[in-house]
Amino acid sequence: MILYGERVLADPAGGAALVDIAQALGLSDRDGAGLLGIPAFANGRGLAEAGVVPFDRDGLDTTAMAEAATRKELGALWLVNVDPADDLAGGELWDAAMEHASSVVAHAAFLTPGIAEHANVVLPIDLDGERDGTVTHPDGRVQRVRQGVERVGDVQPGWWVMQELGRRLGLDFGLVVVPP
Repeated sequence: MILYGERVLADPAGGAALVDIAQALGLSDRDGAGLLGIPAFANGRGLAEAGVVPFDRDGLDTTAMAEAATRKELGALWLVNVDPADDLAGGELWDAAMEHASSVVAHAAFLTPGIAEHANVVLPIDLDGERDGTVTHPDGRVQRVRQGVERVGDVQPGWWVMQELGRRLGLDFGLVVVPP
């Protein structure tokens, strides 16, 4: 089994090199052997399967988004549970991107220095122990996650806030909520 970080795939040659190594080791003929990508963030596999991928051919990866915002080609940034200046590679670039963006909306559990300095709007997001749902492991297994503690105040699940804002803008994301 070859474990690799998803950033390897940011370089077009990275995927080909992984396949070449796996073939040289004869992994294609062995049960249980192969390539297993380890996402950079929790539930990265689930996000990718839902179509939220950082290296989408039709979209921008995180570095390209920061560069576009710095050039004022991308006016608004919506940060979901991340302070890119602190959490992502290229923190200085992200600091400049947030400085140049006309609007920065942060959907965050904590008020980090970058969010405090740059966000025009901060919406609370629920913490891990307050969430109910599923998480997808890197190998594709889906695990049920149950809420362990109550949310404080008016905090709502992150997906609910995004759905509600979309609804108010006339968008239907097609989410179906199944009662517990």
